[in-house]
Amino acid sequence: MKIIFAICLYASLFAVDANREQQLSDPTSTFKPWFTGSLLSLPGHVVGDKHTNWQPYVYYTDDYGFYNNKGRKQHVPSTKVWDFQLLVTRGFGDWFDAKINAQTFIRSEKGQTSTRFGDFEFILGFQALNQKKGSWIPDLRIILAETFPSGQYDKLNPKKFGTDSSGSGSYETSLGFNFQRLEHIYRDHYFRWRLNLVYTVPSPTHVDGFNVYGGGFGTNGTIYPGNTFMGIFAFEYNFNQNWVFAFDLMQTYSNRARFSGKSGRDELGAPAKVGIPSQDVLSLAPALEYNFSEALGIIGGVWFSVRGRNTADFISYVLSVNYFM
Repeated sequence: MKIIFAICLYASLFAVDANREQQLSDPTSTFKPWFTGSLLSLPGHVVGDKHTNWQPYVYYTDDYGFYNNKGRKQHVPSTKVWDFQLLVTRGFGDWFDAKINAQTFIRSEKGQTSTRFGDFEFILGFQALNQKKGSWIPDLRIILAETFPSGQYDKLNPKKFGTDSSGSGSYETSLGFNFQRLEHIYRDHYFRWRLNLVYTVPSPTHVDGFNVYGGGFGTNGTIYPGNTFMGIFAFEYNFNQNWVFAFDLMQTYSNRARFSGKSGRDELGAPAKVGIPSQDVLSLAPALEYNFSEALGIIGGVWFSVRGRNTADFISYVLSVNYFM
């Protein structure tokens, strides 16, 4: 279950956040490309001094299967999740910005539904490199992020089948390097690529009873979540100034989560299992953008797993509106 929360968190942490950063264009043309995406990647440029980027998100996810330890798909009861997010980014000078992300989950399984606040994210971005005309150097924005455990992660009700879970319970610190380049192809067509490399270190957390790492009646102890590495390669290609195709390829790997303490008993009276083995998942996210103006755009797409290990087999439908001011 941990990887499901990681997917949701990374989706928000490395989401569109289309800041309408200053674009490089063909010096012989007055055409200026407009981009909103991609769906998952984080931009390589800060939003700019005294500018604010507003972006609400809606994810509808169906966890309809599970990849076992050997990467084979297994059938499990389907879990449906609505994830509502609001991302706000503010620029402070031309080299620094800050972003917050608040989210709420509505989770349903086996006739049970619960609504909970998710974990809260705060991200700082620092401009390290800027793309220049005639140079191979890309944009590079270095991020330092902290996730605060505001979602519910333990003392879960076993009769709700985990639908009342919405967080990891851990303070998670991330360091990321976000590269980006805009390439002129021909006439009014442009290609923008991004590469995100992020490493996350979570803090140990105390768990009591049923929790997102397992557990049962009488469980009491400490979970040591594994560190996580995430990489995204994304690109966008504009058909014209309004319509753009976007695509993300995302790979995530998490070390195992260890448990120390009293494991307790499950609902059948057997010793409860607490902890999660190492996990990895490869996912794709094609999307289509429509840009009404340089400041306003909408993006919609589908995000789905194609390979995994000890993680959910999922599909997620994503819609977001971006407004830059």
